Amino acid sequence: MKTLSFLFCFCFVFFVFTQTFPLESADSLRSPVELINTTSNRKPVKIQSGASLEFVKFVPVCSTVDSSIMCETRISGYVTDLSEDTISLDAQTYDTRQFNAFDQLYFERKQTTGASYRYTLNLSEVDGVYYSSRLRSKIRNTSMSVLGLSLFTALVVAPLFSLEFKSYGVGTPGGFNRKQYFAIAGTGMAFAAASFSFYILMKPKYFSFAADDYSPKRQRWMLSLAR
Repeated sequence: MKTLSFLFCFCFVFFVFTQTFPLESADSLRSPVELINTTSNRKPVKIQSGASLEFVKFVPVCSTVDSSIMCETRISGYVTDLSEDTISLDAQTYDTRQFNAFDQLYFERKQTTGASYRYTLNLSEVDGVYYSSRLRSKIRNTSMSVLGLSLFTALVVAPLFSLEFKSYGVGTPGGFNRKQYFAIAGTGMAFAAASFSFYILMKPKYFSFAADDYSPKRQRWMLSLAR
């Protein structure tokens, strides 16, 4: 069982290492930008080279059915240009959904292009942005891979390795090794729980631009060219 535990540790470290490094990429932001806090003196958050941003904007929808319908648009991509009023992206995904104050969904559309396309946003319409460093993104993706491997081990590998087939001529009876099963399954579930925790902890952070009344204590940010 020590060998199995060592194998799990090796696989986890191998996944993290191979999917995390190298962190540098030939694809860099044409216009390096950073997030500046406008409500306190917190240190600016520099957007790493090759990192993707997901912009969020909310627009009220005029409807005779429901007066509280909002349209949420999420656009993710790489910043190519930034001015005082607009931001240009090499966008990758474009998601739109309409919902009311009770989170009742009316409409949803998800578009993944598979290739980037140019998109321009008015900064006055952007309510916030989700950002995750490349390291956090790699760790999160790796955690999901390890989670799948761990669950497969606990649900499939553990029962198979715990079966004891009858060996004729030796006198070993067939059966099921419960001790070995719980040891393998327990190790798999422990890794699954750890990787799921990493997946939750490494989710992208939200930086709010809008001074809304729903979260008056939330820190406010603005996007600016890096100094």
